[in-house]
Amino acid sequence: MIKIDETILKEIKNKNSLDITVILNIWKRNHFIEQLNSIFNQTLLPKEIWVIQYEKHLDLKNLIEEYKEFFPSLSHIHSSKNLKYFGRFSIAINVTTEYIFIVDDDVIPGRKWLNNAFKKCNEFNAIISCTGRILPKENFCPELPGTVERSKYFIGDMTYLFKNYCSQDTVVDYGCNSYFFKREWLSLFWAIWPTTFLSGEDMHLSASAKSIAGVQTYVIAQVDKDSCGNVKKAYGSDDVASWRQNNFVKLREQVLKYHVLEKGWKPILW
Repeated sequence: MIKIDETILKEIKNKNSLDITVILNIWKRNHFIEQLNSIFNQTLLPKEIWVIQYEKHLDLKNLIEEYKEFFPSLSHIHSSKNLKYFGRFSIAINVTTEYIFIVDDDVIPGRKWLNNAFKKCNEFNAIISCTGRILPKENFCPELPGTVERSKYFIGDMTYLFKNYCSQDTVVDYGCNSYFFKREWLSLFWAIWPTTFLSGEDMHLSASAKSIAGVQTYVIAQVDKDSCGNVKKAYGSDDVASWRQNNFVKLREQVLKYHVLEKGWKPILW
């Protein structure tokens, strides 16, 4: 069982922070302590951390109170209703920091990830993700098994079994797993109303930002553990993984067609 890392917590007071709010989304997966340890272990800390919890599958109250002793800007937002993938983007409207980092509940970032994402977001004026997808031309179902050469179109999460890897900064059509972006770009996200709230928030974020303001999405280089955006990739293969749902491919096909055919989004290779 993963435990609170007291050494990491004691070092918090000696670290500088960035104007970032980290948003963790908790449902059934029990990686909360490991995720917080990884955030507190960053070379530069965020200004705030918001924990959004849906339903009552995990008991986090005492843990959060314990962490707040070391990091007072830790907030717990608990909803009895599961707002799923888009809920965190609606709650994020209330963020006051200049940057937002939204993290899936199976992602454990390396210790330099937050600082690297911050730098690259400003260098490229782009959304930064730890993995992403490049769409083959006129293919609305790239995630359907056996339809594409995954090593060519799946960026960041196909080379190694247990961690992300990307040899160089790469422009993608949309990011996956975690999203670092400027708070002002939330207005782009909500300027186009989603065609469904059941899936595709990752596609919607990148497509809306690109269509309206020309903001691209990058998967940045991840060549060692410290620069890796997710050092526990295998966590995403459990029974609650969204890609295991029967309607996963169909829903995401719907989202892609909506943005390409109705909203004018043009993928890189199209």
